[in-house]
Amino acid sequence: MLSVYAMRRQFIMQTTGLTDLFRSVPASYPPTIALIDGAVDATHPALAGTSVQSDGPSRRDRSSRHATAMASVVLGRPPALGACRGAQLLAFDAVDDDALQGSLHPAKVASRIAGRIIRACDQAVKVIVLGFEFLEDSRPFVAPLMAALERVRIQQVAVLTPAGNTPRSYSHPLLSHPNMFPVASAADTGEPDSDAAWGPLIAKGFLAPGLNVPVAASNDEVKLASGSSFATALVGSVCAALLARLPQTPATAVCRAMRISGQRGSLTVPPSINACSAYRTVISRLEYAA
Repeated sequence: MLSVYAMRRQFIMQTTGLTDLFRSVPASYPPTIALIDGAVDATHPALAGTSVQSDGPSRRDRSSRHATAMASVVLGRPPALGACRGAQLLAFDAVDDDALQGSLHPAKVASRIAGRIIRACDQAVKVIVLGFEFLEDSRPFVAPLMAALERVRIQQVAVLTPAGNTPRSYSHPLLSHPNMFPVASAADTGEPDSDAAWGPLIAKGFLAPGLNVPVAASNDEVKLASGSSFATALVGSVCAALLARLPQTPATAVCRAMRISGQRGSLTVPPSINACSAYRTVISRLEYAA
């Protein structure tokens, strides 16, 4: 009998079309994803033997439980989700206790995040997953990030960010950037989770499973956790898996295909995702262009 973690993984992988994609289309190369969050504990059993490269020194005693859980969504070993096992994860430590507790000025936090985005672009990463939603919207916060997103636009990088876990109409100046894709959490029915944010700028992103996701937890354990950040890591996994099978396609084009091929959303709710449908959409467009 399957464990509850295995059943959740099976459901999430089938719902997002990853099971069919992995079964039917081989990858051309190992996909790479950049995670900008806290420090990842690469010694966690759920990440043992995986390819986690930290941008700077990483000590277990200062690692982030949230960032470690995010990493396990992407490439974790059983019983963690590991939606894109075999991927390479570049972990950028940007959000520490000072940033979370408000001890740092918002402009410094923004400059730190912007610097990590640029460093990810320097390493030719095509998919960047942010482990946090944007709350501060002052000009000193937004300006450095907009400057970094210009580099993202030039390199056609896709940036995925959580929409948050508060049921409200959510808007932020950064979400208007064409390469920024917010991700809302879906319930098992495919509808938005009861705690999911919505709004016109949220609708330009994605809706993905975010409830009861098997993730790395404290004390070297695995637990079921929920939230739009885990849905974001899942969408990043789908995008990276598609890019590994469509090596000549820009990440932004893959994201557009994911939106077009997914279950239709609305003016305030984004479409859901299906990796296999998105792959067929890109292939059909390439064949038409040829």
